[in-house]
Amino acid sequence: MSGLPRMKDTTRPQDAFTLVMIGGVERMTTALRRGDPFSEKGLQEMLKFDQRCQAFSAALHDRLPITEDD
Repeated sequence: MSGLPRMKDTTRPQDAFTLVMIGGVERMTTALRRGDPFSEKGLQEMLKFDQRCQAFSAALHDRLPITEDD
């Protein structure tokens, strides 16, 4: 027996942004909701990430009214 040959790949190409950014945030959100433990350093990193996400959101929403004129 020579093992199993590679199956035909039927998966769609993945978007890098979705895989890295959205997937990472989704995994972290799931871990928080599940109640997974985090170290003090991990908590501080998540708080910094949260601040950056809030700043991004505020900047984005400040710019959105500009697109309404189009």
